[in-house]
Amino acid sequence: MYDVLNESFDKYTGCLTSTLHVWSNNNDIVIKYIAEYLDDKSFIGYVYNPTLGSTINILCRVIDNNIYINVVACYVRITRNINKITN
Repeated sequence: MYDVLNESFDKYTGCLTSTLHVWSNNNDIVIKYIAEYLDDKSFIGYVYNPTLGSTINILCRVIDNNIYINVVACYVRITRNINKITN
């Protein structure tokens, strides 16, 4: 189990910055929680695609036997150009 302590999305950089408090010290479970958390995120006009330059940075801190995960996930903005053709 995990709790989201804070979360913010910067629409100019496309980065989601979050702090999670994780209730497990099992590495596989921690990775699973991070994946579940990010999988639930959706931002209109942005997509997560490493091929296009999206990144995830994770920093783990243990304070008094509590695990805190700082996650920075940067998404790519989807843009479109509409050219109107007239006859």
